[in-house]
Amino acid sequence: MRKEQISDALNLLEDSVLEETDRLRNREGKGLDTEGREESNREDSRKACSRERESREESSWEAKCRRESRKSRKERAGSLWKWAAAAAGLLLAACVGWIVMEQKQNQSGQDSSLHASHDPEGRQEPGTQETGDATGLPMLSVTEIGQEEAAGYEGVRVHDISELVDANPWGEALGISSLPVYENVLSYDESYIAQGGDFHKMREFLIEVAGSLGLEEESLTITDDVPDEETRRIITEKLEMGGDTVPEGYFNPTKLIGEAEGLKIQVNQAMTATVSFEPAVFLPEEYHFTHYAAYGELAETAEYLEKEYEDFIGMEHPVANIYGGGYNIYLQQSYWIEFYDRAEDMVQRIINYNFNRTAFYCDDQGRLYLARSFRPDLSRMVGEYPIITAEEAKELLRKGNYITTAPYEMPGEEFIGKVELVYRVGERERYYMPYYRFYVELPEAAMDDGLKAYGAYYVPAVESAYLSDMPVWDGSFNL
Repeated sequence: MRKEQISDALNLLEDSVLEETDRLRNREGKGLDTEGREESNREDSRKACSRERESREESSWEAKCRRESRKSRKERAGSLWKWAAAAAGLLLAACVGWIVMEQKQNQSGQDSSLHASHDPEGRQEPGTQETGDATGLPMLSVTEIGQEEAAGYEGVRVHDISELVDANPWGEALGISSLPVYENVLSYDESYIAQGGDFHKMREFLIEVAGSLGLEEESLTITDDVPDEETRRIITEKLEMGGDTVPEGYFNPTKLIGEAEGLKIQVNQAMTATVSFEPAVFLPEEYHFTHYAAYGELAETAEYLEKEYEDFIGMEHPVANIYGGGYNIYLQQSYWIEFYDRAEDMVQRIINYNFNRTAFYCDDQGRLYLARSFRPDLSRMVGEYPIITAEEAKELLRKGNYITTAPYEMPGEEFIGKVELVYRVGERERYYMPYYRFYVELPEAAMDDGLKAYGAYYVPAVESAYLSDMPVWDGSFNL
């Protein structure tokens, strides 16, 4: 069934029913990212900011996963024996060649078995995926961005690219030569219904978050988001009126909900915990926590939040990531507050920055009304992959080897404003793998307000030898 048909049918429901079945539209849990850390070029009002700001990181990057099967390497040693009778000299050469090949294949099999042993789910069987080289690392597929999933394009409008800031620990001077790649534990069927969530882990996470906020497990009322019988009946009837049927698993739970006085905690299958403060919390008057507070004001607010919510943040060495700097159509500049743990190991610090984060959000009155803790399941590590340099990625960008939601071809190297290394962490990414994100000035999108428009262009950081489908921009919108 097409997602659009389901959405059209749901639009016929009463508002109260829509509110109860919000998760059926699959609108929640899109706070990635990385992305997460994506900024939309869409025009929004002050009220829209308060309603949608917290979910912006992942909304632009819900992507369909493509899987490509690769043929397994076949042992060719036996063919050498067919020529053994031709001549005695060739017989000796064939024997030597066979011995050498057997040794290589045995070593490759050992590497594949070793890799499979690291998969807690046992999904990777030795020899079932083509490898990039003798290391035994599986080939990776790049998840493209479907046109039907993109809303606007990922970009930012600033006077100068230097206004776009963040606390990304990566830098070219680090000289990192390899980074881990993880397999997303979630998968989606043709109806965009998620599968693979671990509800036991989700419950443990919910209780942990509640405890960090001073709540005992016994004080929580824990439920899921399965609609009641009457709601299911209404949805089913509305879909049938449109000639559709409810897909299998459509009414399965997608999140757990814990409620106590003044707090509501929701944990989705992507292991994102969303805390709603009811009522919203006023900060001391000396702190300015608003949609358009200046960078320095939010830096002071972050210091307060770090102390006040130390247990909820739950990090040994939290780093405040005040990121953003783009302007809306009213020339109002915005930043957001997150925290990540500053690990001693630089690779782990990069992983923390991209995956293990805590974020705080304000409402229109400058109150704390929402907080999120991101804890994605990284148990399925595929391996440590060699990565290219930012300069090599720039050459691939110039050649058109990128993915983007911008509706323009990369205009040229001279328009590149900024590059950083990030992980794309949208829920529908097949693999969580590193990319170089280039912010490229878009002359076609320029307006008469003095601001420059920059679009985000992604080039895989993993060496191309390990990619089964290096992206090539073909001139179409959103690929």
